Amino acid sequence: AEKRLDHLRETIKKWDSVDRMRQELRHWLRAKQEELADIESQPTKLHSEAAELDVERLKDDWEELLGQLDILLHERETAKAAARTLQAHQDTMDEDLENYVRELERIDRADNPMLSKSREMQVSSLPLSSCKCLCLCEEIQDLVTSCDLVA
Repeated sequence: AEKRLDHLRETIKKWDSVDRMRQELRHWLRAKQEELADIESQPTKLHSEAAELDVERLKDDWEELLGQLDILLHERETAKAAARTLQAHQDTMDEDLENYVRELERIDRADNPMLSKSREMQVSSLPLSSCKCLCLCEEIQDLVTSCDLVA
């Protein structure tokens, strides 16, 4: 019975020490939670070195951004200049084509004066008798044939 009581006393002492340790841990945990709450409530303070590094990074980022903007502006100006040059070439080509068409029309009129005369007569709305038309058409054919022989 004595042994049993000694064993129970030892077990109770161990449980008491465990309870004390639990209370001490709870107390320590509460203290740490209070410290953390105090630290969280205070405004953050940057160390001067960390702040300087952040400022340098921001400056570098800003300079890189400005460099990229300069590149984009330069590319835009280059594209605008190329577009202007292309438009000028296109305008020149349009003028050349118009001049070419006019020249071809002039050559066509100069080479075929009778054909242009017949076209003018076909376009005109003056009433002509069928006999006069036939005579005129025959004359035109004769002129065209004589021009072909000369050429």
